[in-house]
Amino acid sequence: MIEEILKTIVQEKRAQGISNAVIKNFLKEYLQYLVLSLLYNQKKMKNLVFKGGSCLRICFDLKSSG
Repeated sequence: MIEEILKTIVQEKRAQGISNAVIKNFLKEYLQYLVLSLLYNQKKMKNLVFKGGSCLRICFDLKSSG
């Protein structure tokens, strides 16, 4: 399932003429959202704090530097 979604992302981005380096960032960000969602939805993980670049990017919709 995830593999198919990642392939679809690659195909869509290539069709838009987006470079492989930027596509790699899209894939990485998609996977980050999945992992963070899994962590957030676990009872034992409710007290985790996440910070740094990923937090800034996701919480404040900042542009990626890469």
